[in-house]
Formats: sequence, C-alpha cells, structure tokens
Amino acid sequence: GAADVVLVIDRSGSMGERYDGSRQTKMEVLKDTAKDFITQLSAQSPASQVSVVSYASDSKTNIGLTSLDTQENIQSLNRALISFGPVAPHGQI
Repeated sequence: GAADVVLVIDRSGSMGERYDGSRQTKMEVLKDTAKDFITQLSAQSPASQVSVVSYASDSKTNIGLTSLDTQENIQSLNRALISFGPVAPHGQI
C-alpha cells in the first residue's frame, strides 16, 4: 500500500566526517542511501509520498510531502537531497 514517509536528515557538522573509514562522508552515504530508498519506494509504491526535513541547530522542511507517481517529483526529491552540500567535520570551520 501507499505510505507517507518523512526522511529526517542530520546536517550537523559531524555529518562531514568520514563514514567508517570509507572515502565518503556520512552525508554522502546518507544522500546515496536516501536516493536509493526513494527509487525503490517509487517502483514498489508510486502512490506513496516522501518529505525531507533536516536539522542541525535548527530544523527545516526542505520539501513537503511529494508523491512518487512522476519522474519529475522524484527528481524534485533528489534535488532536495543534493542541496545538502559538503559539511565541515565537527569542530572544523
């Protein structure tokens, strides 16, 4: 069935750290995983909706509930995820 999903993204400085010794930062891994999730959910349940909310010292709705029934909507969600640029590791500015 259809689902309403809110992806809550940590955009604090710690997300700029390397993920478990990999070349990618935690934020890069999170964005890749979130995009994969959206792709899989849209294939299995195109009537579902996804929203992206982020937080650090404040919270923000990056994109409200968006249906997965069109490629354009999926691209809008992916753009919302891409908007999280490189994050300086905690304590480094």
